[in-house]
Amino acid sequence: MNARLAGERVEDLSQRTETSSTFALPDGTWQTSYATGPVWVRRGGDGTSLQDWAAQDSSLSANGDGSYSPVAQAGGVRLSGARRASGGVSVVASLTDPATGVTSQVTFPGDLPAPEVTGSRATYPGVQPGWTWWWM
Repeated sequence: MNARLAGERVEDLSQRTETSSTFALPDGTWQTSYATGPVWVRRGGDGTSLQDWAAQDSSLSANGDGSYSPVAQAGGVRLSGARRASGGVSVVASLTDPATGVTSQVTFPGDLPAPEVTGSRATYPGVQPGWTWWWM
C-alpha cells in the first residue's frame, strides 16, 4: 500500500532485517528504525511478506523430544529436558550460529532432571543451588 494514499507510514518488508524495519512515509521520505539486537526472526519465504517473519520471542516451548527451544529466536537454541549423562556428562544447552553453522554446547557433569520452565527461564532443580538458565 502506498504511504501517501494511506496517510501513514508503511513498512517495506523487502528491506526488513533481524535488527531493522524501514518505512515509507506519507511525505515521500523513508525512515529506518534500528535495534541493538534481533527483534525479527526470518521464518522462510523471500522476506517480503508478513508470514516470512516472526517477532523475536524468548519464551521456551517444549519440543517433541523433551527438549525446549525459544518460540522465535535468531540462531538454533535448544535446552535439554531430563537426560541421563553419557560418559558422565549431560548437554544442558546447544547453540548454533546461523551464519556459520557452528554449534557450541554447555555441559554438566551428571544426570539432568526435567527442568522447571517458566517463560524464558529453565531451572534444573537439585543440579546446583540457584543455577538457572534463561534467554533474554
